[in-house]
Amino acid sequence: LTVIDSTISGNAATAGEEGDGTLTFGGAARGAGIEARGDTTVVRSTVSSNVATGTDGDVPVGFADGAGIYATVPLTVDTTTISDNTATAGSPASGASGAGIYAAGFPETPLTLTTSTITGNTAGPGAAGSGGGVAHFNGQATLRAVTVAGNGAATGSNLYDGNGETAIQSSIVADPGGPGGNCGVATGSIDSLGHNLEDANGC
Repeated sequence: LTVIDSTISGNAATAGEEGDGTLTFGGAARGAGIEARGDTTVVRSTVSSNVATGTDGDVPVGFADGAGIYATVPLTVDTTTISDNTATAGSPASGASGAGIYAAGFPETPLTLTTSTITGNTAGPGAAGSGGGVAHFNGQATLRAVTVAGNGAATGSNLYDGNGETAIQSSIVADPGGPGGNCGVATGSIDSLGHNLEDANGC
């Protein structure tokens, strides 16, 4: 999938649905804006104001991940703004991750972000949220000349790495919009390749 010079905005996925309610997947909401099923590149585009909600009507059901972009395949994002996306779990026990971008896979499914802005994205509620801007699991993620700022979550407001490796170069990671600080890790790692600016040494 290649997305160029496009705006993807105002879509919704609820529990049991994906991609604006077109597909069913076991009680999780994911990929309201884009759900990447094959190698995906997004260039000079805007992904904004998409909502993933882990409820079925008023019934709390499950997880909510990747309201903006959900990917378990190689994902490249260049010169793109990902903003104001919201992932809301059905319950604190379910969890919500990567309101802006949720990327998970294996070493052969890397995440590459360049010259892009990720801001105003929120994952929650409360302790359920991780990686308001970007949540990465497994494999390698690389951020170059990227601004990740003003995102919110209980753990890793701007950036969260669960069990992969994230490398950051010539980027800004700052102004967390939630209680989780700039960055969070579980068993993963976040490493600087130099020339970064961050808020309060939080990564």
